[in-house]
Amino acid sequence: MAQPDDASGIPLGGFLRDLAIAWKSLLAYPAGHPVRRESFERAHGRLDEVLAISAPLVLGVSRDGLIHGQTKVDSGSAQRIAQALHRERVALVIIDVDVRSAELELFLRSLTADRQQGEVEPLWDRLLQAGVRGIVLEPVDYHSVVMTDDDAPGGHASKSIWETITRELLAGRRLSPFEREQQLPPP
Repeated sequence: MAQPDDASGIPLGGFLRDLAIAWKSLLAYPAGHPVRRESFERAHGRLDEVLAISAPLVLGVSRDGLIHGQTKVDSGSAQRIAQALHRERVALVIIDVDVRSAELELFLRSLTADRQQGEVEPLWDRLLQAGVRGIVLEPVDYHSVVMTDDDAPGGHASKSIWETITRELLAGRRLSPFEREQQLPPP
């Protein structure tokens, strides 16, 4: 079993490293190639180790890393994955314990969609259309963002608004459409 990366006891770094290696093999080898298949099996095995400790796995996405709980993982592998997800406007990645290796491959293949070929559907829609059920992506809902003159509570001023929103989503702070409407000032 892999060693934990931080005080949480979760070997997240090993999974993210192996996922990045699988992503590279996806681009370098044709479908069915043994190296490609083995890299996805290894990444899936690492994911199983993570999910045995913390299921489902919920990761926040920032421009320069992935957030798990209060810990930001900013290794090279985490940064590459986070940058691709950030470009797709993904705020949260939720990976279920029943995720299959083939779903990891579909997920990474969807991250490499060629935008030069015209308009591409949002990543979360592409995954659903491909039949991926073990990985759920949530975009940032900017409708609930309100600008004020007040300073950010808790000293979040040094973080990007994206990271602040992502941390709020990770903490379970979501506003329903009705609550959002109630938060708006009267006309």
